Amino acid sequence: MRHTNSEEEVKFRLPLLASTKYLSAKSDNFGWLYDDKFVLSYLIDKKLLFRRMVFTCCLIHKKDNLTLEDEKNFLNDVVDYVKKEDLCDFIYKPQSNVIFKTYPEGADVVRWGSYIVDLTQSKDELFNSFNQKHRGAIRKAIKENIKVSTTQNIDEVYTLIKDTLDRQHSIHYPSLDYLNKLKKNLGDSVKFYISKKDNHLEGALVIIINDDRALCMYAGSVKKPIRGSINLLHYQAMLDMKELGVKIYDFVGARVDVDKESKYYGIQVFKRKFTQKMEQGYSFRVVIHPVKFKLFNLLAKTYLKANGYRYEDPIDSIGVIEKSS
Repeated sequence: MRHTNSEEEVKFRLPLLASTKYLSAKSDNFGWLYDDKFVLSYLIDKKLLFRRMVFTCCLIHKKDNLTLEDEKNFLNDVVDYVKKEDLCDFIYKPQSNVIFKTYPEGADVVRWGSYIVDLTQSKDELFNSFNQKHRGAIRKAIKENIKVSTTQNIDEVYTLIKDTLDRQHSIHYPSLDYLNKLKKNLGDSVKFYISKKDNHLEGALVIIINDDRALCMYAGSVKKPIRGSINLLHYQAMLDMKELGVKIYDFVGARVDVDKESKYYGIQVFKRKFTQKMEQGYSFRVVIHPVKFKLFNLLAKTYLKANGYRYEDPIDSIGVIEKSS
């Protein structure tokens, strides 16, 4: 096991979400863990005395015919190496786009997935694959003259996404600085979409094109969008991605086991009406320094509660299926 902070040392072609261009937009401290079979990109998010390691991409295979056992062994080696080199205090939940097929020993594990749409279908097949209500909503939005376009106005995209997540009492919205860095670093590989009615904003998306996959990393809407305006927003983005030769539209992140009373249930129902196909696997957390981890959670809860938010570690909030001893 080795690690490096230089992409050149990896000597393997990396997808965009594992590249310096992307990682440097999120953190000044990032790198790659690798051996002769796999590469795993990470960033370090440092707050006060706490260092969180976050994986940004799925395991990158350097060879063909690697097995699930190979993946598990590599992840075990990653954890051992991170502990030995003291690279962080805890391995935090990976980004929502990351779905592992397995997990390391001693991890706190949750089931995790993502709804994906096949863009290799014809335009008619794509539209007809949607739930009937979604099709009707899209037709209505077109009749209502809802306009969907890309935009360079990052401020309005940021504001809409932040307002949406504020309504959900979530702190997991992107910073304006980060979105501007994405625009600067990724060029045509990041798209900012908006939908409008009579010049009034209805919804917004941030989409990153990672090889043959369009990742809908962030989405937002006004409090009461016109029926169909958000459906049409996604549909037009899919058509544009299809035109670019992208094969998969990824809604990014879904709870495999979701309570019907949860605020996430309605969001997942919306996604599921576009596609029944969900990629499934795991996400996980590894606590290296338990005292620091407990202190981090205590301070996060206290600070965010004072600012009107409720904090729960994302792995705990999903529902742990396997707990480290």
